[in-house]
Amino acid sequence: YGDATALMATAAGADNVLGLDVGAKFIAASKSKFPALRFEQVDALEDPAFLVQMTAGAVNVFVDIGGVRPAEALVRLLPAIAKTSAPRRIVIKSEELAT
Repeated sequence: YGDATALMATAAGADNVLGLDVGAKFIAASKSKFPALRFEQVDALEDPAFLVQMTAGAVNVFVDIGGVRPAEALVRLLPAIAKTSAPRRIVIKSEELAT
């Protein structure tokens, strides 16, 4: 757990990434594996205000919803990110969207 965040940190720097997950065990495992990186437990779909606050001013946003959430979740999530932070890029990683 935390591998995608660590990969992004390699490219952008540890101070420029934040890993979010709904599961406490995933956050604990990520923090243990990558103690220099920041991870927070939050359900971005249930607390979009937190997501908006955390992505404000972001140039790149990487959304990894894995296989846990349906693609329809992105319909609710992406407009909030795009409106508030206006990133140049939004990258989505989703098993459901893979072909």
